[in-house]
Amino acid sequence: DIVPVGDATRDLVGMMGRPSGSATRDHVDMAGLPSGSAVPALPSIGSLGHAAGFCKPCAFIYKAGCQAGVSCRFCHLCAPGEKQRRKREHRAMKRAMQQQLSLP
Repeated sequence: DIVPVGDATRDLVGMMGRPSGSATRDHVDMAGLPSGSAVPALPSIGSLGHAAGFCKPCAFIYKAGCQAGVSCRFCHLCAPGEKQRRKREHRAMKRAMQQQLSLP
């Protein structure tokens, strides 16, 4: 099966490497997937890397709703509050690194 994709998926495929099968400028070839494997419909292009942890949560999906819809470059599968959780985790990691560097 060939799934049409936009710029966001091409960028993600470039960052993550090619998916099973191959990628072209406008399509991702899903033919390389094992037979019988289910390919779930994605609510947004940005949700492509969700299972592998390569996604970025959409800040709007649980608030006023995302106006970009399926073409949104951000993940619509992440739980509410995931963006803030990741932000807090990142800040805590930065603080820990700074404390490590300041120790004699």
